[in-house]
Amino acid sequence: MGTPVKPKLNVCVTADADTISSNSRHDVVVDGVNLDEMREFAKQFKIRRLSLGLTQTQVGQALSVTEGPSYSQSAICR
Repeated sequence: MGTPVKPKLNVCVTADADTISSNSRHDVVVDGVNLDEMREFAKQFKIRRLSLGLTQTQVGQALSVTEGPSYSQSAICR
């Protein structure tokens, strides 16, 4: 067997003039997904889930009913 092939990721780092001058964190985009936006979404999703008193398992079960069985507890926690 040959060496496993790792998928290539398209990574792009962007910054505007204000970001550069203030030494703020740059937007990192991987395969068209802004990672900072994704982190913020995950944070807000967790806060909302907890405020509703739902577990990761309950969210996974509810999503599986409407979207298919690919939403397990482990998928929600990631």
